[in-house]
Amino acid sequence: ASSSSSASAAAAGVSIAASDGRFSFSGVSPAELAEARKLEHASAAAAVAAEERRVLRRAEAAAALTAELEQTAAAERERQVKAHAQYSDATMRLAAFARLYKAEQAAGERRAMEAQEALDSAVARERQLQQRFDALSRGTVPVEA
Repeated sequence: ASSSSSASAAAAGVSIAASDGRFSFSGVSPAELAEARKLEHASAAAAVAAEERRVLRRAEAAAALTAELEQTAAAERERQVKAHAQYSDATMRLAAFARLYKAEQAAGERRAMEAQEALDSAVARERQLQQRFDALSRGTVPVEA
C-alpha cells in the first residue's frame, strides 16, 4: 500500500524524503501541508471521540448492569428477610402448639386419674352396698353405730 501511495505521490509531482525521523515534502505548498495536518488532526480527534463514545457506552452499560444487580440483590435480601420472618413465625407457632399439646396432655392425664379414682370409689361403694344387700338378704345386718 505504501508503494502505491509513493507511486501516486510521484505521479502528482510530490516527493517525500525522510531524514532523522522527519519527513520533508517537495512539490507541496505550505497551505496544502497545513491542510493535510489539519485533516490528520481532525481524523485523530474523530478517532479519539469515537473511542470516548465507545468507552462511555461501555461505562453506561456497566452502570446499568450494576444497578440491575443491586436491585436483584435488594430483592433477594427482602425475600430472605420475609422467609426468615415466616420461619420465625412458624417456629413460634410450633412451640406454642407444643406447649398447648403438653398442657392438654397433662390435663387429660389428670382427668384420667380423677376418673379412675372416681371409678375406684364407685366400685368400692358398689361393693359396700352389695355387701349390705347380701347381709340384709341373709338377715345379718350389722348394727351401725
